[in-house]
Amino acid sequence: MGMVNATADHYIDVQKTPERMFRQALSFCLHILVSLLIYAAIFAGITYFNPLDWPALATTLMVFVLPLVVAYGIHLRGATTEAGHIWIAGVVWLLMIVVYVLELPTGPGSCEHCTALSKIWLTLFDLNTDSNLIGGAGRVIGTWPALAVIGYSIGAGLSLRR
Repeated sequence: MGMVNATADHYIDVQKTPERMFRQALSFCLHILVSLLIYAAIFAGITYFNPLDWPALATTLMVFVLPLVVAYGIHLRGATTEAGHIWIAGVVWLLMIVVYVLELPTGPGSCEHCTALSKIWLTLFDLNTDSNLIGGAGRVIGTWPALAVIGYSIGAGLSLRR
């Protein structure tokens, strides 16, 4: 009673109490916060060791892998949490930044003759060139936080499925 058979071996509870829904929402937000704190620690460490000498590809890999490993370790005990679902917040954040980048005006030195796709690519994803639209911080503000949240979610999901 109160369960719907979603697949042969997985049931979805359709009658949730307000307290349970609040706990799930709180868990969702807390795991996003933990993943962003891991990202902030990575960023602080890289800044301490001089970010000009640190390749963007190494940072990108670190921002994805470290939250993944930390989340895997945190969730090894198998507690059911909402951590495996926070990737949605990372994707939504990245999409909000994409919309913001598309609305930015271009001009000399700021992606003057860029198409919409090249504005997004150069600002958020290109590891060698930058569009200078967000002051050169497109990856720091948009891509890497989203990647940390997605990596954390994948690590938690892998650990919980183990």
